[in-house]
Amino acid sequence: KTTKFVVPMPPALAQALASLPSDYKGTISLDDARRWCHAAHADIGQTYGPRPYGFHLDAVEHAAVDWGFGDDVILRMLCQAHDVFEDTPKTYAEMLAAGFPSEVVVLAWRLMDEPGKDRCEKKSATLPKIAEERRSVIGKMADRKANGLSSRREKPVKFARYCEEYPQFRSELFDATDTDLAHAWAELDVLFGYSPE
Repeated sequence: KTTKFVVPMPPALAQALASLPSDYKGTISLDDARRWCHAAHADIGQTYGPRPYGFHLDAVEHAAVDWGFGDDVILRMLCQAHDVFEDTPKTYAEMLAAGFPSEVVVLAWRLMDEPGKDRCEKKSATLPKIAEERRSVIGKMADRKANGLSSRREKPVKFARYCEEYPQFRSELFDATDTDLAHAWAELDVLFGYSPE
């Protein structure tokens, strides 16, 4: 898919990107990116149920690796960074200063919820933004798998909500021409009890 911006890039992100050298590639390693993201959530006391929030970030990354994307370092960094802007006070400039590739920062913004009066409105505004970039789609799918598996075990009310939301989630993000993701979608379909027509 061609890169577009259904939702305009925030001025702060555009400014942070414009300040980078033209040859900027990012300098942080995957291990250091993982530690940085875990710390960003730990610094505000955020947890994932009784566990450190990094447990969830690792589960998202594991889902992407399990689907065959272990060699995609950008995607794996995104899996770790996907909630940083939504849940912590970290800024685009701070993530870039830490050495993250600019592509990871833009992708993490794509996964950040857009404003809305409720969860439904937020998701309806955010999913089209995610759908514009393949890696953001995969990152969101991995996030939904991790949340689905965890909530099915521990939070049945939340899991029921994920099941209820899944048809819209799939309708917005599924690309029938991307056959390399067919196995991942099939796994999510089973997890959330969805039968494609």
